Amino acid sequence: MSKLPFQFVINPIGSCRLCVDPDEADSRMIGCNGSNALMENIIKGQNEQAKELSRLVSNLSDMKTGTSIESSPIPGPSKQDDATSQNSSIITLLKRQALMQLPRFDGNSRDWPNFKKTFDDTTREGAFSNLENLNRLKQVLHGPAYKCVQQLMMESENIPEIIERLNETFGRADLVYLELLKDLQRLRKDSKGIVAETSSALENLISNVKLMDKPAYLNDHRLVMEIISKLPYNIQVERAKYMAQAKDSQALMQLPRFDGNSRDWPNFKKTFDDTTREGAFSNLENLNRLKQVLHGPAYKCVQQLMMESENIPEIIERLNETFGRADLVYLELLKDLQRLRKDSKGIVAETSSALENLISNVKLMDKPAYLNDHRLVMEIISKLPYNIQVERAKYMAQAKD
Repeated sequence: MSKLPFQFVINPIGSCRLCVDPDEADSRMIGCNGSNALMENIIKGQNEQAKELSRLVSNLSDMKTGTSIESSPIPGPSKQDDATSQNSSIITLLKRQALMQLPRFDGNSRDWPNFKKTFDDTTREGAFSNLENLNRLKQVLHGPAYKCVQQLMMESENIPEIIERLNETFGRADLVYLELLKDLQRLRKDSKGIVAETSSALENLISNVKLMDKPAYLNDHRLVMEIISKLPYNIQVERAKYMAQAKDSQALMQLPRFDGNSRDWPNFKKTFDDTTREGAFSNLENLNRLKQVLHGPAYKCVQQLMMESENIPEIIERLNETFGRADLVYLELLKDLQRLRKDSKGIVAETSSALENLISNVKLMDKPAYLNDHRLVMEIISKLPYNIQVERAKYMAQAKD
């Protein structure tokens, strides 16, 4: 804008700063010569700015359509290159201007994940320097957030330390989660829009948990109970029915761990067969179930077969041949009995428990003859207290007679 052809004055008897005439009730100040000159200059300057902006926009449109900026032929490539460089600079400038603004942050932990992500993304896309980032932060940090880093805001080189301190103070995952949980707890169940409000608060919580990469928080029982408490009664009933069915399915899906110890095979095999029948699991589902519970020698034994779900029958057969032979199972169970110490205070209870486990597994294998093994009988007798051994000897003598 060109320099004004007049100077502002101090008018002690009026409001106009272009003349010293008094203000009159029936006159309009805009009608004075000085005001008219001022308005003409302002309008002239605005018109010139509008023309310049229009010319820049026109240049951008020409570049997009591939047409020449000038209607007349261009004698050399230099003008075209200059125009391209100019338009590229304009695009970069406009892009950086759009990315410059950050959301306000006053120290509320619930807002930190979004603020941090916006800061990082815009810094990367806009290629902002530390000085530019310092100016951006000065505009949006308020309250406790600003006080936390006030001493560091003197130098642009402190930007990494500023962000780190803000993250340590307001960005701890547990603090953020608790603030988001409070938002959910503050909702009133008797509100007409409780379902929509709960959904909105829950979506906000989930998005922030994902930003923090803390999916375990979504399994928090407090969160689950809070959501359930906000639901209408009929939805709670439907959820209870669904959870009961899901629990049954989950119970059938789970298998006990098996690492190749023969003593555990009869129970593992029976559980696998029963749950497969009750849950009507496919070969693919059974393959996924086995991948989760087979470990150590058991997994190595069938590792090559675990590539295809069609191999399930062969996998079970090989495991049974390797770890499920009745003699191997019985010997492992007998070892459990032999390992018990006679001087243990709970020897009777321990012997009883080991014997019950042995008997149940022998029945699962359908090998009742193993219960007549003299080694088993002698091992049991040796674990009994002396007075019980005496009573047993008397009983056996009477039975023999």
